[in-house]
Amino acid sequence: YSLSPPENPISVQSHPAEIFSDLKLGWIQKSAKGSIYFHCKACRSDYIGGIAALKKHSSSKKHCNNITAARVPSIL
Repeated sequence: YSLSPPENPISVQSHPAEIFSDLKLGWIQKSAKGSIYFHCKACRSDYIGGIAALKKHSSSKKHCNNITAARVPSIL
């Protein structure tokens, strides 16, 4: 069993980062890994998938903790 991306992924018309750019989500951008990935700036990680993967990641514990930490102002 391999966790590598499929050899012939289903292409989508729009990249997840482009679709969600209209929602002004500042934490997502295109990944340098390719068109089937998106990059989460809050988590500093690349993830594979489309809209469903993006929604799942946005509600993950890791992502929520990183977003909360980014919003807390530093007193130093």
